[in-house]
Amino acid sequence: MNPTAKFVSLLILIFIAMACYQDKLKNNCGFNIKTPSSDYGYPISVTPADTGFIYAKFKDSLDKRDSFSFAFYGYHFLNSFDELNLSLYPSGDVIVRISYDPSMDTPFVLKMSCNEIILKVYDSGLVYPPENLSKLNKKELLHYNILERFFPITNHNIPSTLKDYFDSLIIVNPELLSTTYYWSLKKKSITRDSLPMKYSIYKMPITKEKFIYFINRLNNANFWTLPSRMAYEPTPSDGHGYILEVHALNQFKLVTSSNCPEISIELTKVCQEIINQIAPKERNLILCNSE
Repeated sequence: MNPTAKFVSLLILIFIAMACYQDKLKNNCGFNIKTPSSDYGYPISVTPADTGFIYAKFKDSLDKRDSFSFAFYGYHFLNSFDELNLSLYPSGDVIVRISYDPSMDTPFVLKMSCNEIILKVYDSGLVYPPENLSKLNKKELLHYNILERFFPITNHNIPSTLKDYFDSLIIVNPELLSTTYYWSLKKKSITRDSLPMKYSIYKMPITKEKFIYFINRLNNANFWTLPSRMAYEPTPSDGHGYILEVHALNQFKLVTSSNCPEISIELTKVCQEIINQIAPKERNLILCNSE
């Protein structure tokens, strides 16, 4: 290749790179969130077992049973709303997401970027697919019932009167010590086509200025200094609570509150203000009865 051709090729590559960079800026509006420390990075390494865990960095701070429940139910909640697990890798956008899964109210997921709010509201069906234990064979059913009661199988969880029995059982069936095996039994027993969940989608544009306003409101509500677990429950928002995720370009934090709004009234008010931007009045989407 002659020098002129090389120069032209180089110019083309530069223009392509600039176009890609400008497109990326367009996607994230050229805006990022300044986090108070570097402790909010994404996981350094992700294993296949982490893909369903809605806060992969969170798992080591939980005991094994809570970690499993959080992963299992969190995965199915997001899957029912066709939502991605945003906690594994940077998405290239600045995103705020609120997930609400009450026991006696309407579940929904709201996702806000710097130019759009998307709200998905439950209409009908089952958020969590039911289990059909008849799909398990006799041995699997026995193991399933044991793990439902005693997972993880440790000396701490096993009554002293059953220790000899479990010692013998594990020698013959070492898979009972495997989290992956327990997950496979749960997965096999699920009936996915039974009353699949349906939801409505609402979308609206917002300005970059409005987005920054909400980010500042979250900052003023001390979001970045709140503990990640507030009255933790194993499901995404078991009983009466919500999950709030804030994703910067290279960092993120998740706060799960299962006893709102008492734990952080100000944070709940900010979330409700975001919801009110888009929620139809007839859906009556009031977070934790905060109004």
